[in-house]
Amino acid sequence: WPMWAAMPAVLKEAIDGACAVSGWDWNRSECSFINGDERIFRRPLPEQYQEFSVVLLLDGSYSRHSQQKQLSAQSYVIAESMRRCGIPTTVLSYSTIGSYTVLQVLKAKEQDVSGIWNYEARGWNRDGLALNILGQYLGNDLSNSLIFMLTDMMPSDEKGLPMAGLKSLKQYTEEAAIADTETSLQGLRKEGARLAGIIQTVVPFQPALARRLFGHNYVHIQSLNQLSRAIVSLVDGYIQQQI
Repeated sequence: WPMWAAMPAVLKEAIDGACAVSGWDWNRSECSFINGDERIFRRPLPEQYQEFSVVLLLDGSYSRHSQQKQLSAQSYVIAESMRRCGIPTTVLSYSTIGSYTVLQVLKAKEQDVSGIWNYEARGWNRDGLALNILGQYLGNDLSNSLIFMLTDMMPSDEKGLPMAGLKSLKQYTEEAAIADTETSLQGLRKEGARLAGIIQTVVPFQPALARRLFGHNYVHIQSLNQLSRAIVSLVDGYIQQQI
């Protein structure tokens, strides 16, 4: 009987012996030491690990028009993956059309993922107002949510910002729009929200601006193909902090 042919039997015998020494009963699939040795098959998790949910906030402005199908597909994969992991997930998009900023619910926490295919890019992206609406929509769930915002860090709108007195409207673009977005992000954080930016832009990436808006909680992606991996990495990092 060549040695290589004997290896499976030798290995099985060794495993059986090691398990028996450790108190494992193969017939009942139980370990007799589990109640007396905290090192064996025990790793209690904090309660908050069970409580958090994921919110994916998508830029729904016309600048994403050429990426509609790709963005829908990536969001679908993310939401379905989270569902299979038992993590409640909400998917929203926002855009501004005329005098209205719309927060579209593509997938509510208790819904299936099919609505994500209704994503449509149109209008402008008034990020500050969209974030304010998001806070109202989440309500009591705000502090238990991990919010991932897909953004190009270039909020803009044809409608300007109101000014005091009789001054003309300030254009909602560049620094004025960034400052408005920053104020809204800070407001959500004060209410307990945990926010991270997923930044994908056609212009050169600005790390200083990313840190201004999101601190160290952001990921810069070159392509939407990297979106799901970026979010999974951020969620995994959060879970590891809780263990």
